[in-house]
Amino acid sequence: MRCPSLLGLMLFCWQPVAAATLDFDQPQYVGESTQAVVQLDDADLDTDPGSPQAVVVSVLSNSDPVGIQLVLTEISKNSTIFTGTLHFSVSGSSGSSSTILVGHGDVVAAVYQDLVPFEQITAAAPWFAYSPGSPSPTPTMTPTPVFTPTATETPFPLFTPVPSPTQELPRLLLVDDDASPTLPDRSWIMEQALEEAGFLFSVETSDQLAAKDLRDYDVLFWFTGEAFTETLTFRELQLLESFLGEQGGSLLFASQDYLYEESGDLDGPLSTQSFASVYLGVETVENDVLGAGARLSGSSGTLTDGMEFYLATDGSMIVEADRLTHRGQTWLEDDEENPAALLYDGGSFKSLFFALPLASLEGSGGNSALTTLLRRSICAALFDCGDPKAVGRVFFNKENFYSERDQAVITVFDSNLNTNPETYQLARIFVSSTLGGLGVTIRETGPNTGIFNSVSQGMNLTFSRTENSESKGVIKVFDGDHVIAIYGDVSPRGSSSHLVLWFESTPPSPPPTATPGGGGANGTPPPSAGPVVSNGDSPTFLWLLLSILTVLALFRSRGGRPSASTGRRAESRSPAP
Repeated sequence: MRCPSLLGLMLFCWQPVAAATLDFDQPQYVGESTQAVVQLDDADLDTDPGSPQAVVVSVLSNSDPVGIQLVLTEISKNSTIFTGTLHFSVSGSSGSSSTILVGHGDVVAAVYQDLVPFEQITAAAPWFAYSPGSPSPTPTMTPTPVFTPTATETPFPLFTPVPSPTQELPRLLLVDDDASPTLPDRSWIMEQALEEAGFLFSVETSDQLAAKDLRDYDVLFWFTGEAFTETLTFRELQLLESFLGEQGGSLLFASQDYLYEESGDLDGPLSTQSFASVYLGVETVENDVLGAGARLSGSSGTLTDGMEFYLATDGSMIVEADRLTHRGQTWLEDDEENPAALLYDGGSFKSLFFALPLASLEGSGGNSALTTLLRRSICAALFDCGDPKAVGRVFFNKENFYSERDQAVITVFDSNLNTNPETYQLARIFVSSTLGGLGVTIRETGPNTGIFNSVSQGMNLTFSRTENSESKGVIKVFDGDHVIAIYGDVSPRGSSSHLVLWFESTPPSPPPTATPGGGGANGTPPPSAGPVVSNGDSPTFLWLLLSILTVLALFRSRGGRPSASTGRRAESRSPAP
């Protein structure tokens, strides 16, 4: 769009910023003679409408996870579309000739760091030495090599991600209300299970929650402990009623003694005006009828169908569970098909109530694992995470890592990769930094879960200033370096990535903050594939500066000045929620 001018000066005008798109011109490539055209469409890169411009993206493969820089050139002035030609070689990579090293079955990924909006854009396509399904070429006879046999594994899919935009994770808050350290601490069990299930979440204790603005969250996961008085205080009930009734949020609530207190230890119907009835859907209760060793199974026809757990004996905590009747959907039940957990849809809100100590549930793993139960409870029952058959998703457990002692847990969600419900399966991802790169193998958390992480494989990613080793799971980095995990899916075709930062030590005081248009420490863009444009040099900044100078000149020439009250209102205004 053309911005208006005044007194010969261009005034500031707002232009909507669209997310960039990055694509390969073919779904797959066969042979070294083929060429790939990488195309980027990014309107805010077109800063000079009078001449074509250029941008750089990173290209990497399974065989070369560090990769090369590929220059894309605008196809014509003021077009917003940038293209570049990529070549393939089984001998080696060369940035000068735009060639990437590949092997049969490799996935080639292009990575672009968009600055406005600040997000990582990826595209991926497989490369084959010969057409898939065709017999492999007869190799040239060479002396028989001596090699050590290795365990045969299911072939890695050509990349595997979780729904990137089609599957989103909820903004999740874990509320620790187990009254520790006075009573046994169960929070670490919940945190570990959520991490292994692949969730990103915040943690607060219930007393810290009094002034907390719950509008920042989609789902609350609230659990109590062994205490059977003040399991929920009046203030906590008010917060929950507001979160569910006014905000329309979703609640996962686990408590073995909330109904004991609510009912006064009396079996039978609950008040229809109680929180348990209105927001949890509970009608009647039999208190503390299930103890340690009781078996609980998923309800037929629900997302928990086929699951089986036991209330584990816990010497540090009394373990009990209630039987319920309700207006919702049974989630877990005892051997006599009496509900002990239920899902309730209140129309504008949802709740999932476990009348038992969730931290004491033990299963056989896989489908019957606490991580799987939480994954299905939070990301299917309470929050729409999208089509589970969509492109998979990869992510780190944190946004920033500090020191060489820090470890990164990498998780992938991909139901399509789970092709054998009876066994653990493997996934393969790329991890790359400015100084190094490696392939990482991660394992399914259990048979038929569709969740893969480095914890299950037994090797989390670590960081080093001096070493890059795939066998050790170590990536070479420098202070302030960016580290990106990339996962590509074949069916459906797509890719997912997660970019994080690594620092040599914990943040200084004050911690680094990002300014508009920047993403690294102190507001500077991290080393990445993409244009590095300082805020002071951006067209938007210049338009704004010129506009301000023009307005001030006009006021000065007319003897006027901006209203002080208007200025105060503008300074005190906060963004709309």
